[in-house]
Amino acid sequence: MLKKSLVLVTALILTPVFSHAQFDPFKGVKELADAIEKKQEKDAANAAARDAERAAPGQSAAPVSLGHGRTIRYAGYSKSFLPLKSKLLSGNFEDVDKHYTKKEGKARKKAKGNDAKYFRKVGFLGFVEHGSLELAQGDLAGSIEAYTGAEQVLNLRNDESKAKEKSKAFMGKFCGMVIGKDEFVPYYGVAFERILMLNGKSIAYLLSGDRLAYNVTRRSIDWQNTEKAAFDAEQRKIQEDLAKKRGKNPFSGMVEKLVWAAYADYETKAQAVPSAFVNPFGFYMAGMIQEFESADDPSLMDNARISYGKALELNPESKVIREAYEAMQKGEKAGDRRLVQVVAFDGFTPEKKVLEFQIPVSSDMIIPVKLPVYEPVDSVVSGIAVTGNGEPLADLDEVASVEAISLRYQSDQRSKQTLDVLIRVAASVGKRTAAKDNSIAMGVVTMHDALSTPDMRSWMSLPATISAARFYAPPGVDAIEIHSRDETGAVLSTQSVAIAESGPTFIFVRSMDAQMLAHANQSLWFN
Repeated sequence: MLKKSLVLVTALILTPVFSHAQFDPFKGVKELADAIEKKQEKDAANAAARDAERAAPGQSAAPVSLGHGRTIRYAGYSKSFLPLKSKLLSGNFEDVDKHYTKKEGKARKKAKGNDAKYFRKVGFLGFVEHGSLELAQGDLAGSIEAYTGAEQVLNLRNDESKAKEKSKAFMGKFCGMVIGKDEFVPYYGVAFERILMLNGKSIAYLLSGDRLAYNVTRRSIDWQNTEKAAFDAEQRKIQEDLAKKRGKNPFSGMVEKLVWAAYADYETKAQAVPSAFVNPFGFYMAGMIQEFESADDPSLMDNARISYGKALELNPESKVIREAYEAMQKGEKAGDRRLVQVVAFDGFTPEKKVLEFQIPVSSDMIIPVKLPVYEPVDSVVSGIAVTGNGEPLADLDEVASVEAISLRYQSDQRSKQTLDVLIRVAASVGKRTAAKDNSIAMGVVTMHDALSTPDMRSWMSLPATISAARFYAPPGVDAIEIHSRDETGAVLSTQSVAIAESGPTFIFVRSMDAQMLAHANQSLWFN
């Protein structure tokens, strides 16, 4: 009996892996589906009213109740990152650095001289999280090395044959289905994360005074165009597959409404950008570098105008981008004045959590559904300003909202999530129906569904916003002060940074609530 139960359980759990396209356990239940859909619409309306009254969730690992059986909680990678984030917010950067250094050391030892194995063991997230920390600390060589490691992970994937890549993806999904965890498949970052990886690397090069900053910046722009084309093609395929499911699955309408309602709270911020590929920062960086170089080669000023103009097209509300564009349009030359460009990464990108709710497919069968959801992270920083000798010089203005980009990415993934939920609900109903007369099998299936978790991986240390200031340092000002303030105007943190005696200065700032780190380039390649 036990052996038979185990065989049945294994077959049931693996059903979604082998039969996504053919599996249809809902045949003959259209009337039941219609009745449940009407009930769900009424319940969803009641839940929405309750949801509107709830407070914004904090950063506690405890579940946040949304009413009507729905909760949002940390799980997987996002939960494991919380202790590291707590250390970052308390200014304990050394411990976080040790965490990643230790991880890389273990990977190097296990790889036994095999570089490809080493890169895969550290993984995309290990490298980019460490790279962004080292950039914040001013360890430029370490940051460039880490970001290069992340690129190597992506290059290894690109070098693999399609058959080998599909085989790895299948095995990852196979293992994930068996234990109910979706984090077995290698993580290569989502499109906007890969672009921001190159943005971070270009900043590290610019602070180092290396013109490779421009090469990496141009590559980030090219990647953004390539990623968008690939994303658009993927979305077309998903829409085709979803259309087929709608015709066969009587629960498709209800599931689609529930998935779209699950992300409704974030739509206003998501719609602040027209797509997840609206990242003006690459163009702004290109314009900045070209403007710096135009001091020695005035012909580059028009190139700077074009780059700033491209950034302005993507974010027409940005004052700092508009001012830079108009200055280049007028042919404004620095002359003996000292141009200063400040770029600040502030806050934390939305965190990936698990959104759970239930679908009652019959009076005695309730299917748990779990979706990944990005939740914005509150920041106590209301603004960042620059002063010199106690006099105001500039207020930083937003260039790009990583928060809006990530929420837009989530919004654009709703059809994919709907398709995934339809497949999983169909599989779950089939498993439970087949196991209904076997208590052992039913117990394991129920436990498997309860413990399963979607992929919670994301680049957690990314900022929420990228802002900038562009100004000329007044005569006699040899250092500037950068202040972060809360909404009452109280100063949270201040950093003093020396500026160049002649020529331009680039300053990078990392702000995290009461913590702030700031670094300036010592020289540039043309100085």
